[in-house]
Amino acid sequence: GNYEQVLGRSLEGLITEAERLKGKWNDQYVSVEELVMAMMQDTRFGADLFQSEGVAADKLEEVIMEIRGGRNVQDQDPEGKYEALTKYGRDLTQAARDG
Repeated sequence: GNYEQVLGRSLEGLITEAERLKGKWNDQYVSVEELVMAMMQDTRFGADLFQSEGVAADKLEEVIMEIRGGRNVQDQDPEGKYEALTKYGRDLTQAARDG
């Protein structure tokens, strides 16, 4: 698109990388996961942030693929189809009720 006209180079690079990942992962839309993965390569701030937290790109991609369960982003609400909260989350309200 015309985002190059209004975005800084770092953000433009991030979006370009996310679009590359969109193609690699056979998605119809750029997803949050692709933006996060692209941020890992941003030398201005992203790479240092993830490195300081001990997050490796290959491991993050592995977890993303596991959460996706082999599904691709085919609409604008892909997260609504993931069962990540059910699988990895804990309902604290229910836990409090259960004692």
